[in-house]
Amino acid sequence: MMLKKGRFDYFPRGVNEPFEELATRPEFDLAVEPHLLIRYPAPIFYFTSNEHTELATRVQAGLQKAVEDGSFNKLFYTHPTTKKIFELANIADRTVIDLNNPLLTEKTKIIVNYSKLWYRPGEETLRK
Repeated sequence: MMLKKGRFDYFPRGVNEPFEELATRPEFDLAVEPHLLIRYPAPIFYFTSNEHTELATRVQAGLQKAVEDGSFNKLFYTHPTTKKIFELANIADRTVIDLNNPLLTEKTKIIVNYSKLWYRPGEETLRK
């Protein structure tokens, strides 16, 4: 492994990735850095076939309604998978290093600036 041989110093992972990976691969002898969080905008999109525009419209409307009425956040913060990640990662107590994502399109930058769509460290403690 290149990390073990000193070819680089860290292997960045999404906050949802390292804990399960470490649990299932203890032979790698790795640890999660406990104090830092590197954050950069990397939105995830749902796609539908161009032949199913009605489905795309319904999915978009449903997600927008869930964001606006708070049910999306309620599920996000209380779902067993994400709740466990928040507990293990201790995100609220980390120093956040924000990076720019130069690969975003202009349209995506507009979405990234819509704050209701994004998790902010520490919010999970407000949603219990």
